Amino acid sequence: MTKRNTRTKPAVGYIRMSTDKQEESPAQQKAEVLKLADKHNFHIVRWYQDDAISGAKTLKRKGFCQMIEDAKERGDFKAILCWDQDRFGRFDSLEAGEWISPLRRAGVELVCVVQGRINWDDFAGRMIYQITQEGKHRYLVDLSRNALRGMIHYAKDGNVMGMPTPYGYDRVYFDDNGKEMCRIERGQRFRKPRAWTAKFVPEKTRGEVETLRWLFETFASGDRSARSLAVELNERKVPSPSGGEWEFTHIKKILRHPVYIGTLAYGRRSVGLYHGVGADGDLIESRDPRGDFDGYAPIMIPNNHEAIIDEATFETVQAKLKARSKVSGGRFRKYLLSGVLRCGHCGSIMTGGSQGDGRYQYYKCKRSRVSGTCKNYAVRTETIEATLIKHFRDVWLSPKGQRALRKAIEAVSKKRDTDRPSRIAELEQRLASLDAQITKGKQNLLLVDAEDVPDLKRILADWKDDRAAIAKELAGQSQPTNTDADLDADAIVEELQHLEQYLESTESDQARAAMRRIYKTVTLYWKHGEGRYRHLERAEIETQHPFALTGTTSIRPKKPTPRRSVSPVIRPLWPSNSRGRGVTGRRN
Repeated sequence: MTKRNTRTKPAVGYIRMSTDKQEESPAQQKAEVLKLADKHNFHIVRWYQDDAISGAKTLKRKGFCQMIEDAKERGDFKAILCWDQDRFGRFDSLEAGEWISPLRRAGVELVCVVQGRINWDDFAGRMIYQITQEGKHRYLVDLSRNALRGMIHYAKDGNVMGMPTPYGYDRVYFDDNGKEMCRIERGQRFRKPRAWTAKFVPEKTRGEVETLRWLFETFASGDRSARSLAVELNERKVPSPSGGEWEFTHIKKILRHPVYIGTLAYGRRSVGLYHGVGADGDLIESRDPRGDFDGYAPIMIPNNHEAIIDEATFETVQAKLKARSKVSGGRFRKYLLSGVLRCGHCGSIMTGGSQGDGRYQYYKCKRSRVSGTCKNYAVRTETIEATLIKHFRDVWLSPKGQRALRKAIEAVSKKRDTDRPSRIAELEQRLASLDAQITKGKQNLLLVDAEDVPDLKRILADWKDDRAAIAKELAGQSQPTNTDADLDADAIVEELQHLEQYLESTESDQARAAMRRIYKTVTLYWKHGEGRYRHLERAEIETQHPFALTGTTSIRPKKPTPRRSVSPVIRPLWPSNSRGRGVTGRRN
């Protein structure tokens, strides 16, 4: 009688579906991969998954990229299990080498349910893989061409198949005899028979048509901005096209779209990974020059469906939008605190902006900028940036600050040393307990029924993974304290000097990186005073390790000064514009 091999190899499972319409695909792939693991004596260490992402867009597949990174850094698995070679990726053979090389160096192989083990170490195996991979990639290219060719054909015939239903419209389907079959509201999913066609029709129940007419008429007849329209709609609790808050970008997109005068437009941004729509409305390769086209899109079919807005109002709106459009180009400034500042009143990030031909730079609450649902909280860039740089120098660069930082580091290091024996004892106890569990589990393999063996193997594999992690931590605890790089006081003080140099650098990328190394987030809070007056009350600071060991978590500015005064106090300062409105939007 042959003894059954109970040793298993560590592996990871990878699952990918190309679209969000393949809801059942992940579960089916996982079930087949589990069968594959049991058949070939693998145990799954963990799973990686990418949903609704094409196999050709590798850098956007976060699960895949993390899997490659873990193979290089963690090295705790020796195989990748997946359903098919095309689930691993649909890249061509040249790009495949970029992802396969680190796996080969880490000793990781690819095993598929369909193709079996992929042998990257054998000449014949590599040739078979490359030929198969080129076929998978060619399928994607052909699918792109055929799908876009069909979409262009539909668009030129006035059929809206494959296009999203715009705000204010529903979709009506017709059979091959032209008979109306059903009406589908915007946002609803529907799988039509192959021969059916579709048209846009104005909705009747949601009030979107009235909102659209109000938007166009108000913008055409009054002196209103897209942002002010978004603010009013949010105040009236009118849901946006996505169901959330209105932003000025929603308004501009709607006001520019010719669909509301009954014109079908297609191909404006249709330049995909492999193919696109040319200026003449025909299919082109993405690498070919597209050319310029007149109007909103290369394919324009007027009078294709019922209009909601008359052409005279639409043209008036287009003329206003063109007159207000800004000329692109000019000096671009990378803001030092981008991604760091937060508005404490709504939680939104604060983004950089400028006024007066770039003379005045400021950070302003993004939510107030795009939707108007937060107050116009803003702060001048030179004020908040100088304040935080001064805070950094006072707290960590001064002799007193460095002494405090060294003292804090020594205290943490001492605590680690004090806690180390008890931690080692705890880890040794957990290790002994796991060893006993694993030994008992191996003995139970001989007693359980055959159908329960795979489950028990997986439990044993999990215990072994836990044991490996504990053993690794135990080995680290046994090392001398001076190997703790994050608590090397001399290295940290040296880093402080480098950060100071970067903050003074003319290279904005270096200065931004230095600021992010120091501050994780800086949350600003304003206080309202009498009348129109408000000032920045405090800045709550969250710093990175090890700077969080010392320093304050809050900065309180000095007593606020009048709004028009030029002051180093952190608060929104802004010269009033030609209409007499300051940064808060109220008249001075």
